[in-house]
Amino acid sequence: MLVLMSELLNEQIKAPGRRFCEPQQNPNRMFGWASSSAFNVSKPNYHPGYFGKVGMRYFHKLRNKFHCLIVNIDKLWSLVPQEAKDKATKDNIPLIDITQFGYFKVMGKGVLPENQPVVVKVKLVSKTAKKKIKEAGGAVVLTA
Repeated sequence: MLVLMSELLNEQIKAPGRRFCEPQQNPNRMFGWASSSAFNVSKPNYHPGYFGKVGMRYFHKLRNKFHCLIVNIDKLWSLVPQEAKDKATKDNIPLIDITQFGYFKVMGKGVLPENQPVVVKVKLVSKTAKKKIKEAGGAVVLTA
């Protein structure tokens, strides 16, 4: 059988670096010994979902767009200055601006001090944090 030079070049373009008679590899296949059955006989039984793809791809994900420092409500009272703590009563409620301390979101872990309402000025807040602040008699003010 006579192989033309153009056919040989065609095959090299399709699969550069390989012999022209080898089949092309599937790019979605797991490579290496990690997927071979000799080492992972029990993976599908005890760890379902170990192989394969999950979720959507995000091309060129810049992390600074998603940067969001959090603070829990058990740490909120420590952000209030001491003189504001001394003046705090039921009528004189302290205002805590979370963004001044570098935080963007309030989460609901912990508890607030009893009988001490606070007004929290924040960009993002979780449902549980909002609920606990309102139960303590305080309020949440959302900012842009």
